[in-house]
Amino acid sequence: MALTMAYYHDMTTALDLCEHILEYTFTDKSLGLEALHMGSSLVQALSYKGKIYRVTKNDRLETMGDKVLDYVLAKEWYPTGLSKALYDNLRQKKASNTSLFRAGQKLGLNACVLVNAGCSVSERMMADAVEAIIGAVQIDGGWDAAEKVIQRLGLLDHPILTGPQVGIV
Repeated sequence: MALTMAYYHDMTTALDLCEHILEYTFTDKSLGLEALHMGSSLVQALSYKGKIYRVTKNDRLETMGDKVLDYVLAKEWYPTGLSKALYDNLRQKKASNTSLFRAGQKLGLNACVLVNAGCSVSERMMADAVEAIIGAVQIDGGWDAAEKVIQRLGLLDHPILTGPQVGIV
């Protein structure tokens, strides 16, 4: 028996909304779909505008996004000439699950995340999805695109990076 579209979860609305929120359009839609996939199944078939994509759970992209965010925060901190202790404080504040959750919720990304039926997007899930989105954008569009999305998420808004000491060594 051939499967019809009814057997696949249609992610068209979710991915389109995510792209609108981020002000970034994925060239490789499978990366965007994978970033939003929080379901318990390791591989899932999802549809986007009638095309079927087999995507894995977003764990790998989450790991990538965590490292991308670390790099961008360090890159923005370094020219300030401020201490490593202040960088550690910055990273703790901006890359924490709570901060990532708030950034995602504030922009409405929770409406885009695919979770198991009957579940809602928890703080941890939202934080993981934000990291996965950052990782997906970096792979899809490079460092400049990732930095713009990180800025759009408000993760570079911190006095250490924007205060009057910036650029003073």
